[in-house]
Amino acid sequence: MAQETVERLLGRILTDAEFRQRLFRRAEEHLGQFDLLAHERESLCGLDLEAVEHLSGRLDPRIVRG
Repeated sequence: MAQETVERLLGRILTDAEFRQRLFRRAEEHLGQFDLLAHERESLCGLDLEAVEHLSGRLDPRIVRG
């Protein structure tokens, strides 16, 4: 189900710095591997990296990868 995929991706984007950097470098390419609807892919591609980095930095370090 696409909504579950979006939720899992958002969680990984917030908690996995390496994945986040790879994704933001080539979002269309990376998101093409996931079962997403066009509007979901567009929304994820439109995320603001600075805002995501800020939010990620506020998470408890015990749930964040590097």
